[in-house]
Amino acid sequence: LLSVIGSKEVAGEVICVSTHVFCFVEPVQSTNEFYQEGHKTAMAAGDMIIAMVNIIIHSVNCFWIGSSLPTVRKIFESTRYLLEQQSNATFLSQILPVMRNLSRLIGTDNLDNNNPPCEETTMEHDLLARNPFQATTFIFQKLYISFLFREYDQMKSLAEQYFQLPFKSWTLIFSTSARVFISGLASFWIYRQIGDIIWIERGQKAKKILSHWTGSCEWNFSNKYYLLE
Repeated sequence: LLSVIGSKEVAGEVICVSTHVFCFVEPVQSTNEFYQEGHKTAMAAGDMIIAMVNIIIHSVNCFWIGSSLPTVRKIFESTRYLLEQQSNATFLSQILPVMRNLSRLIGTDNLDNNNPPCEETTMEHDLLARNPFQATTFIFQKLYISFLFREYDQMKSLAEQYFQLPFKSWTLIFSTSARVFISGLASFWIYRQIGDIIWIERGQKAKKILSHWTGSCEWNFSNKYYLLE
């Protein structure tokens, strides 16, 4: 349809939204690269918002699809530079929590010698109260890293906060599957510790969602489903 219409002004957005769908039916390692095409197309059309959306989603997906951490670090440094050049606090706050986790996973507090520590900022905390999507990203990334490093008490507290958030969005992106997966694993762990049925229900719900997605793309989701199983 885009090739028929020939409208370059909306091409970046069309590629972006279409790739959301592709990531749920085709191997994400290949479909994720379409976001880079969407970024370049939107830049050429002067649509900086869509250009930034494309590159943010591409960067975050790289974090979740198994790319090497040093490679992901370079991708995020480039994305951060773009967002800072555009002075877009909302978009920047979407990647800072991931960058902090990258620092911890790599084992350094700095992404490199030329960048300041990626610490929590006042800007992020100001956005938390009025932007539920930002709050979801912020809390989930802390939940993820505490789960990964087996910090049970902190993880449980963050999981409780996470499940109190309003899970509403106009779109579905691949990183949503990571949230479903990790929150499901955390729920089962908490249930084993305290025996509260609400946590096993949350874990079972996550498993059901991943089972549904596995039906559309086993490559992307069956591993997560079986780990929950």
